[in-house]
Order: sequence, then C-alpha cells, then structure tokens
Amino acid sequence: MNKNTYLSVILFLGLFSANNFAQSAFPLEVGNTWYYEITYEFYYPPRPPSYYTYKVVDDTIMINGKRYWIIDPGDMLWGRYIRSDTQSVYYWEPNCNNGNGCELEVFNLNNSIGEDDTINWGDYLFATLQGLYQTTLFNHSTNIYEYFLGGLIFSYISFSNKFGYTSFYYMGDYQYERDNWQLKGCIISDTLYGEMTDVEPVNEIPNKMDLFQNYPNPFNPTTSIQYAIGSEQFITLKVYDVLGNEVSTLVNEEKPAGEYKVKFQSSVGNQQLASGIYFYQLKAGDFISTKKIILIK
Repeated sequence: MNKNTYLSVILFLGLFSANNFAQSAFPLEVGNTWYYEITYEFYYPPRPPSYYTYKVVDDTIMINGKRYWIIDPGDMLWGRYIRSDTQSVYYWEPNCNNGNGCELEVFNLNNSIGEDDTINWGDYLFATLQGLYQTTLFNHSTNIYEYFLGGLIFSYISFSNKFGYTSFYYMGDYQYERDNWQLKGCIISDTLYGEMTDVEPVNEIPNKMDLFQNYPNPFNPTTSIQYAIGSEQFITLKVYDVLGNEVSTLVNEEKPAGEYKVKFQSSVGNQQLASGIYFYQLKAGDFISTKKIILIK
C-alpha cells in the first residue's frame, strides 16, 4: 500500500462512525440467552475453562419512563438493567442519585474510531471505540463494535448488533490475572446460533474443595464468588472487614457436592459499604480458605 492510499484509509476510518450501522445495538427480548466460555490467563495454579450464562428474564419501566430489560445474573458485564437504541447502549444504575437511580450511557454508537467517551460504569471511566467492521458470525452477517474500557481497571469488549456481547477481555489493573470471555452460542428470538452442546455445566461435581477469586475484582456494585465442594457437607461463606468484623453471611447451610456461585453487593440491607478491602472466607469441615476482595466506588 502506497503512502497516499494509507493516508486515505486512515482518514476514512477517522470519519467513519458507528452511526453508519443504523440498527439497534443489542438484541433484547425476554428469553434471549448467551453462553460464554471463559479461559484464564496468568493464573497460578492454572484454572481450566469455565462457562457462564446470561438470560433476559423480564422487562421493567424505570422512573425515567424508559423500558429496560432485566438480565440474570446482573453483574459488571451485562449489568442488571440494560436498554439500547440506534444511538447508544444504556445501563440503569440503582445506587446513584441518592438511591433513586439514574441512566448511564455506556457506549455511544455515534463515535468515530479513536474517539473517547467519558462514562461512569463502575470502575470504568472512559470508553474508546477502536474498531468497527462487518463480519460473519455463526454463519450470519453482523456488525462488530470494539471498545477499550479504561479507568481504575482495563478491559477490551466487543459486541454485535445481532448477537450482543461477543468477547470480553478483562485485565483488571494490569496486576491481576486475565479473563478471556468468548461467546460460544446464543438463543435470539427462539433461534439457536452457534454450538452449545459442548458447554460444561457450572455445577459439574468437583473432586475437591476450592474457593475461587471473586469476579470482577475490584468491583462495584456487584461481584460473583464461586466455590466448589467435593462432597455433601455443611458450609459457611462469610465476608469480613479488615478489622475482622462480620459484614455479611452469604451461605450458611448444608450443600451437596458441586460448584456454586453467589453474589455479593456493595450494600447490605439498607447499609452502603465503604470503599476498601474486605475478605471472604469459606469453611467446610476442616477446610478453610480466605481471599481478598476490593470495593471501589
């Protein structure tokens, strides 16, 4: 490619915005489901891949009069309440505006490639559109938007106007392990795309006790804690502050063997937890494991 052609391509990309793809950014309706494979990089000891499912379970009208789709589970990837139009992707944040909630614009589809947007999505402070192209996914043509998310933590995320989030590469603050999410299949409007027959269930029976690092970490307002038990027994999973005071009891019952996930939120009852370091501890018989968790607001 000669210099003039190269400069023409750069100029074209700089002027080309996501608004050229005048379609709704996300396929949102009750019943839509997404299946992701997560591979773990730089973990010690190494972790095998795991699988995660998101589903639209309902919709609701917020106080701003707009309709949001309810995602289960609600966390930092999909959020709990989401809506989209031809211009942007929005999350509803229930903890802002003195607890009355507010809408956050996370992705502005009118941006040009390389343009930054100031956002307030958990620990992410800005989003940069890095790529915009058409491709074939699950044997269907679709538009792909690629963003870099920065702030207190860093990630790359891609989504499709036809299939929703297609990949998510979580880097934390560059000191933590990396999580690489890839969409393996989805159900959109009762139609199956991709392959899901080889997706392993999260609750596959493990052969030992284990407590995994929460995700995301740092977090705000919700994080997931995953643990595994190799045989049926009584377990407790509790969260403590740095002084050893109990903050929350997440599990306190007998459980059969399997892998489990629980949610921990930055509010306990009507009390908002302060930013800082906390610890969560799993006890089962003689097994005790404790890990650090960081809340940043």
